[in-house]
Amino acid sequence: MIRAQIITRWVPHPSMAWFAPAIWINIPQAPGDAWTDVTAQPAANLPTAPNVVVIEVTVNAATFAAILAHPDYGPGAVLWSETISG
Repeated sequence: MIRAQIITRWVPHPSMAWFAPAIWINIPQAPGDAWTDVTAQPAANLPTAPNVVVIEVTVNAATFAAILAHPDYGPGAVLWSETISG
């Protein structure tokens, strides 16, 4: 498994009446993957410009490879990553 923090943006959820981090919509989650908003601010305090959110992920190698290959994320959006057991 790989743990990482990634910068993404808020986007309208395509099938719900709420916003979601773009990475949650763009990258399919595999069984065992975990995604958490770690921006650490109440939603009311989040700035709209820039429209950013920090997501911490614990994902398998294939999901992390998909994140790195996606043009919106890749190495420039990955704040840090580490390989963990489990």
